[in-house]
Amino acid sequence: LTPSIISKIMVRATKVDDHPAVSADPKQGKNYPSAAKLYKTVPMPPDVDQGGCGEASLEHAAFFLIRDEWLGPDEIKTMSALDVEFEVMSQAVPLLMKVDFSSLTEPRLDYANQEEIDFQKVIQLSACAVHYGLDLGLVVRYLGREYVGVHRDPEQVESDIKEYIDPADMEQILRILTKGCPKKLQYELPHEHKMRMLRRGNQPSVIDNMTEVRATMNKEEKHSHLVPFLTFICRFAWTGQSVPQGMVLKEGKAPRIVWDGSTKLEADDIVMNEITPIDEEALVTFGRSKGKFCRHLYRTRASFPFLEIIVATADIKAAFRYGRINPDLAAFFGFVIRGMYYFIATAMVFGSVVSGTSWEPFRRAIEVMTEVYSLRSDLKEVHKKFLDMVTIAEAAPPGTEFVQAFADELNPLVVDENGVQEPIPNFIYVDDCLLACVYFRMRDYLAACIEAIFVVLGRPNDSLRQCPLAMDKWVGMHFGHSATMLGLIFDARQLTVGITRDYLDQVLDILETDWPTGFTHFKLKDIVTLAGKLARLGEGAPWVYHLMTHIYSSIAHALRLNEKFLRGQNHSFKALIKKIKDLRHLPKVQQDVEHMNFYIRKAARQKFKSSEEYKSNVTLNEEVELLRHWLSTASGITWASPIHHLIQRVAFANAAGDSCLHGGGGFSIKLKFWWHLVWPKRVHLRTKKYIENNKKGLLISINVLEFVSVIINYAAAITVLNQEKHTDDPFPVLLNMADNTACIRWTNHACKDSLAGRALGRFLCMLLVNTNLGINAKWLSTDENLIADTISRLQDSPDKAKKFFDYSKLKQQFPQLAPCRAFLPSPELRSLIWDCVLHAKSPNPQQVKEMIRDGLGKLTS
Repeated sequence: LTPSIISKIMVRATKVDDHPAVSADPKQGKNYPSAAKLYKTVPMPPDVDQGGCGEASLEHAAFFLIRDEWLGPDEIKTMSALDVEFEVMSQAVPLLMKVDFSSLTEPRLDYANQEEIDFQKVIQLSACAVHYGLDLGLVVRYLGREYVGVHRDPEQVESDIKEYIDPADMEQILRILTKGCPKKLQYELPHEHKMRMLRRGNQPSVIDNMTEVRATMNKEEKHSHLVPFLTFICRFAWTGQSVPQGMVLKEGKAPRIVWDGSTKLEADDIVMNEITPIDEEALVTFGRSKGKFCRHLYRTRASFPFLEIIVATADIKAAFRYGRINPDLAAFFGFVIRGMYYFIATAMVFGSVVSGTSWEPFRRAIEVMTEVYSLRSDLKEVHKKFLDMVTIAEAAPPGTEFVQAFADELNPLVVDENGVQEPIPNFIYVDDCLLACVYFRMRDYLAACIEAIFVVLGRPNDSLRQCPLAMDKWVGMHFGHSATMLGLIFDARQLTVGITRDYLDQVLDILETDWPTGFTHFKLKDIVTLAGKLARLGEGAPWVYHLMTHIYSSIAHALRLNEKFLRGQNHSFKALIKKIKDLRHLPKVQQDVEHMNFYIRKAARQKFKSSEEYKSNVTLNEEVELLRHWLSTASGITWASPIHHLIQRVAFANAAGDSCLHGGGGFSIKLKFWWHLVWPKRVHLRTKKYIENNKKGLLISINVLEFVSVIINYAAAITVLNQEKHTDDPFPVLLNMADNTACIRWTNHACKDSLAGRALGRFLCMLLVNTNLGINAKWLSTDENLIADTISRLQDSPDKAKKFFDYSKLKQQFPQLAPCRAFLPSPELRSLIWDCVLHAKSPNPQQVKEMIRDGLGKLTS
């Protein structure tokens, strides 16, 4: 505190004109409620499972000695000489005792227009803290109102929703509304650690962005998510501590303060996320919402093949802040921002292990209640004010083409046998409602969503608090057949999920900047960034995952090289490794395990922070160039995937394949094809039969050959569909069955541990980009795969005098193959596959495109 601030406190301490009925003389007493009264009348009473405090210390005693006037002038002078904060406390506390803070309980009617935190209010809040003996939980209870969610009615919420939602979620909701968050946390913080964190302070991102920090803190304070005090309060408050903060700045998003409950700079650091129990918190399931929404969109199109489907979204305001922290833990979640104030958290913080779990039961409840209300027609009048703020597209014009969907046992219609619409669900991803229904029901459906939000979270009262429906995003929205949600484009006419052009350009810019054509070296941080971008691209184009395999392998290789370098050159890294080894030889007590984990994480971070450059190789260059080509606007590649290929569906046809060291084969009864190939001699000579191990990198594994059979089956299916109509489905899915788990994994996801497998994966990726046929793979036992297993072994007879096998015997042995035609892969297809297998060389996209156009093979009777 500067002398000028002390003088401001003095002015405030003598200003009683605003509240003349309240005496400024502490000896006369003020009409402030006692602790006992606050415990009885304010929501969230004390609970044995919820409480945090600091270890007893001189600071705690010193405060009471000053406040209650136990010391004379000489003793106060001696205490003030301990350090600057003792001096500040000694001067400020007697003055704060004279400050009237009764106006703090008045409604904040102009909160929305607040541009900065009112310093006079901070003085009053600090005075309130002093009055209540720095028991900051009592301060929160005294403030009441939005700080503890007084307006929320747990009994009404229970009455409205209990019948419909999961009992476990109902229990968690009532607990959060009546007791606060987290469910359990009872801890005494060592004084040395509290002082360590105060000395350490916040992350550089906070210090370097104080303008944004001040604006963010003002926003959080005006919405009653935080309570600010003079900074010395933290040190002397027996319930207070300071958790480091960080500032996250992302283009297009508001700055966000992140409460860092995880970072440990020393092995014995105590971090909140390690001491906060989570075993009795709610489950987190929002990650399933996007996939469920895609399935709902598909089912809706299957049910209404020629009607416009509207895609909409609604954002829930401050969702993660909705859970209020128990008052007795508010200071335990607090933090100091130097140059500003000491803030205690009354609403859940971003960064705690319980921030997500404290929101999830409410999220699921809103989903369920939207479905409950979805078919009601009266709610659109109730919420007309909100519905008039948005526009909804009318029916599609005549002649509009709709990509069709087809119901199956995994994706039934959303109407019953009489055509009656079933209740329409809401899919909430974190705090974003993903909504879709036919156009003539959309107003009812949006009203149902709004009603569900208000029933679960509370009716809006803009004069006192922000509306739970995010009005800044809601007002002026236009809802039509497509919408950009979660950074992806959902199109109900085309039934696709795609990547925005802006994001594609961002990735392309990264490639041009960090990965120029012909690059020979790369930095670890650059390849990690690229891998993250590819993962995002994969959400709209799953085939891109086949490009990620070598990039991940390159990351692993770079980390190994970096560790080798660090072990030889970096003394601090070698010391870390020694500490890890030493701890492994100690008895496995809890502290030893925690320290070892800390050193392991620290060593891992050193490996990732490398500024070394690593040499590239041919396959990495190929994959980056392929990605660069596909991202360019001239490539003609549509970065969108049909929902038909993103959800689990009953395959329109099955195929089975198998490989052995000398040949492979496959078939499909539905598509009426079978095939058999004897591997070329140059392939056969590099199998396990002739090469014992892969020390020289020449061995062609059986996994690679099994993957070849998958690709040939897929090529045969494409050939059949190009010649014959087997389905009306515009984006059918082939299910390929095999008895090799590696090739199944490579088909469904990607190959990471084989250069030949990665090359084949890139080739499969190119096939998927240029055709409408999707593919999934499924394991079946060798016994069940008898036919394909038999076909794969139709080789030249062991009797060298007999050069050919009579294929007619195959159909005699397996009559079900009688109607099947032989598929003969084209020479170009076979040549390309063997280039992948023998040389790990994949083709260029144009070559594959032309090969598909000219035909991947022939069907013969």
